[in-house]
Amino acid sequence: MWETKKMIMAWLGAFAAMFLLSYAWYDPLMGEYYGNIYSEINLPLEDFSMKLIIVGYLIQAYLLAYIFPIGFSGGSAVKEGLRFGVILGSLFALPGAFIFAAVYKMPLEANIIDAIYHIVEFSVGGIVIAKIYSSNPEATNSPASEE
Repeated sequence: MWETKKMIMAWLGAFAAMFLLSYAWYDPLMGEYYGNIYSEINLPLEDFSMKLIIVGYLIQAYLLAYIFPIGFSGGSAVKEGLRFGVILGSLFALPGAFIFAAVYKMPLEANIIDAIYHIVEFSVGGIVIAKIYSSNPEATNSPASEE
C-alpha cells in the first residue's frame, strides 16, 4: 500500500514540476523564439489544447515514476534522479530532434535547443521522483512488484 502512495506522490510531483517548468520555458522564457522559429508548423497559441498537453504530461510523469524504481541503484536522490532524467530525457528528445528536422519544417538547431531543454526537464522530474522515493528506502521496489 505504501509503495502505491509513493508512486502516486512521485507521479504527481514529477507532473507538477515538469508541467510548471515547461510553462516557464515555453511561454515567458522562450515563447517568442519558438513562435518565430516554428511559425510555419505550430498552431496559434490560442488554438493549443491545454487538455491534451496536460494528458501528455500526466502520461509522461506516470511512466517516469513507474520506471524509476526499476533502475534505482541506491545512490543519493539528486544523483540518481539526475542520472535517470538525463538518460530518459536523452532517449525521449535527442532522436526526435534529428528525425523532426529531417521530416518537418523544423530547424535542427532549434530542435537541439528543445532537446537540451527536455533533458533538463526530465532531470528535474527525475530528481523530484528520486526525492519522493528515497524518503522511504523500502519504497524503491518497482510498483509492478506489488501485484
